[in-house]
Amino acid sequence: REQRGQRFEAWMAIRAKGDFDRAHRRGSRARGDHLVVIAIENQRRQESRVGLAIAKRIAKRAVDRNRLRRRIREAFRLEYHELPRGVDLVVLGARPGADPDLGEVRSQLKSLAHRAHKKALSRAREPEAETSTR
Repeated sequence: REQRGQRFEAWMAIRAKGDFDRAHRRGSRARGDHLVVIAIENQRRQESRVGLAIAKRIAKRAVDRNRLRRRIREAFRLEYHELPRGVDLVVLGARPGADPDLGEVRSQLKSLAHRAHKKALSRAREPEAETSTR
C-alpha cells in the first residue's frame, strides 16, 4: 500500500503479540544512543510496519514513555519512504532517562533500521551458502 499523504495509517503499526515475539526471537538488532531497532522481514511485499516497546526502566513515568512513543511514531511517519521496504521494525528504548528530540530520533531510526535490515539480509543468506557448498 502507498502511504496516502503523510498520515500514520493503522496498518503501519505492529499490534499482534506474535509479531513482536517473532521479531524478538529471530530479528536482527542494531543499537544506538537512544534506540534499539529490531528488524525482520515480513510477508507484506512493500509495506514496512513499526512496533514500539518502551520499558518502565527506560522511562519511569507513563507520560515520558508515551512522549517517546509519539516521537518514534512521528519519526517513522516522516522517514517512511527512506526506510527499508517489507520489514517489521520493533523499536525499544536504549538508555534510561534519555529524552531525545525528534531530530535525533529520526536520524537514529533511519540509520539503525538500515543497519538492522542489512544484518537480517546477511543472516538470511548464511544458511543458503552452507547448504549450497555441501
